[in-house]
Amino acid sequence: MSLFWQQGRRVLLKRVNAVATNPADVRWMQTSAAAASRGIARSPIGSALTRSTMVGSTCANSVSLWNSPLGALRSFASKKHKNILRQCKGFRGRSKNCFKIAIRRLHKSWQHAYIDRRRKKRNWRKLWIMKVNAGVRQYSWSYSKFINALSKTGIILNRKIMSDLAAHEPFTMKALVDTVASTSRARKAAEAMVAH
Repeated sequence: MSLFWQQGRRVLLKRVNAVATNPADVRWMQTSAAAASRGIARSPIGSALTRSTMVGSTCANSVSLWNSPLGALRSFASKKHKNILRQCKGFRGRSKNCFKIAIRRLHKSWQHAYIDRRRKKRNWRKLWIMKVNAGVRQYSWSYSKFINALSKTGIILNRKIMSDLAAHEPFTMKALVDTVASTSRARKAAEAMVAH
């Protein structure tokens, strides 16, 4: 065992006794000291103390970083990373636990969500139109002609309500179609009389 690793282990254990109060940090520093004595690099993922790895001559640097402003910066960055990773639960592969990949995947998921919130409204409208079309074709009307005649009668019904009538209230739908048909015939007769 080299003198460098012995010194690094001694300093780490001194920090354990002097500073660390969190049991998780104490455990991490003890395992890091043991790893340093064997020459194995360890990185404290999620630790509030430091992110530097103990490779080569960085063992002493990682100890000195605890007293530097970098420790304060890491606490904010760790909170940000944890917040991003919390939103990535359920993603496939490393997208759920690797920040660099997760943040790109999360931004893409926000784009999909923005698009699909609008697509959802379009899909509902399509469904309502199909139901209204199926309902009025029983009475020899096409959807486009029925909507045009309905708009000229002054009856205010949206497609959602009419689709519900077509699916669950066939008699009400028939009454609506008859009303639109009679109003349309009366209007055409009045227009023909004005033309002559």
